[in-house]
Parts: sequence; C-alpha cells; structure tokens
Amino acid sequence: MTALDLDLISKELDKKTAPQLIDILSFTQDDYQPEVIPIIENILIGRGVDRIEIEKYKHSYSKLKASIDKQNYSPKYKTPVIVTIIILCIGSYIWRTSINNAFNKPRVEANEEWTSAYTRYY
Repeated sequence: MTALDLDLISKELDKKTAPQLIDILSFTQDDYQPEVIPIIENILIGRGVDRIEIEKYKHSYSKLKASIDKQNYSPKYKTPVIVTIIILCIGSYIWRTSINNAFNKPRVEANEEWTSAYTRYY
C-alpha cells in the first residue's frame, strides 16, 4: 500500500468508535491488511486505551482463531456417516438378493403328505 492509502484508511478508521476498533482487534483481524492493525492500535492508544488491554484483545483473537481452526479440522460426524452408508449398502445388497431368490425359487403350494392325507380323509 502506498502512504496515501494508509492515510485514507487511517481517516476512515478514526471515524469508528473505540468499541468498534476493539471488535476489529478481537474478532475480525483477518478482514484487514496486516499494515492496518498498527494504525488501529495507535488510534486506540490516542483514545486512552492501555497498550496491555490492546495486547489482551489481540491475544483473545489469536485464541479464538486457533479454536475455530481446530473445530474446522476435526469433523464430528465422519465415522457415523461412513458406518451408516456401509449399513445401507449391505442392507440394499441383502434385500436385492432376497428378492432375486424369492422369484427364482419354484413355489410349492402344499406339502404332498398333507395333500394325500387330506384327500384320503374326505
């Protein structure tokens, strides 16, 4: 960035309130160029915010970012989804096999012994 750009950015940031600037340091640092963060710090120092407080806000952002990164890289539901897919595939295979077997087997209406006993009785 050129000096003119930094001056313009400094003027725009100077219009923001101290809580808005603290929110930038605490939550949205990645939305800004690295050169802008010292400008925000200098504006806050000029408004009476202690340097130790500013470092706390920056540290809280680092902790927040680390916890978000950790959550993004550790999927919770990966194993149950895979197990469910496997169970559905096995169930589908068993169902298709049983349907094929049911239609390929000859149907027996009645047992021959029962039929002969029934006809002898009546």
